Amino acid sequence: MSKTLTILLLLPLLLFGDDPFPPWIAYFSDKAPVESFKIYKWIALDRFEHPPIRPLLNQGKIVFGYVTLGEVDNFEPWFNEVVKEGITFHANPVWEESLMVDMRDPRWSKRVIEKVIPFVLHKGFNGLFLDTVDNAANLEEEDPEKYKGMKQAAIKLVKAIRLNFPDIKLMMNRGLDVASEVANDIDFIIGEDVFSQYDQKRKIYFRTTRKQTDKDLALMRAAKKINPNLVLLSLDYADPTNRSERATIYRLAKDAGLDPYVGTIDLDQIIPPP
Repeated sequence: MSKTLTILLLLPLLLFGDDPFPPWIAYFSDKAPVESFKIYKWIALDRFEHPPIRPLLNQGKIVFGYVTLGEVDNFEPWFNEVVKEGITFHANPVWEESLMVDMRDPRWSKRVIEKVIPFVLHKGFNGLFLDTVDNAANLEEEDPEKYKGMKQAAIKLVKAIRLNFPDIKLMMNRGLDVASEVANDIDFIIGEDVFSQYDQKRKIYFRTTRKQTDKDLALMRAAKKINPNLVLLSLDYADPTNRSERATIYRLAKDAGLDPYVGTIDLDQIIPPP
């Protein structure tokens, strides 16, 4: 075996060792050089704008490509097709370029499995970052009659992704209301805003209420009980200049058994752990 190959095989162990909370990151830009990701074991990236993937894979990292399951963005190649099919609802109140999608419609599931995910995997990712799953529960709670069956549709879609892509690592962001039902179908689950979040209107970072934190943690732990191999992550947001606050959030997350990352709301900066 060559020295170079030996070093590549040993690199993940040298970098991460037996740390129960190996550094991970969500980064949705293409500006950072590959060297910036050296300390991270798991990396979630945007499916359009991202750093080179192959060098990261060569270092033994798992690189997750973004997939939105509960929405369609107006810059996605299939946006007009989805709108024409009449399976979209109102815009996301926070991200107006995204329209809510009727996850109950089989045309959406078919498109996700046959077009959306292959599009992402073709870029070279060896994992998928499944986002906006929580839209299903939020909509059904908003109008139980109009959106009846959305949660079950979300569960069915996640299970279909696992069935069709059995060897791909799946990282689900939020979707905590269905976490227990898909616990055996995913490898990672992210608790977003568990400890700290961002107010888009006031443009400030603020702490999540204790009540919401406890609820999120309970749902994540319930999923972990079903699948002991499920990795629990947290994704919180804080002022990057406030080192003390960020350190506190990291401590709270680790004390709760979560592997944390604390970034900026746009996730376009690499903010190393304090």
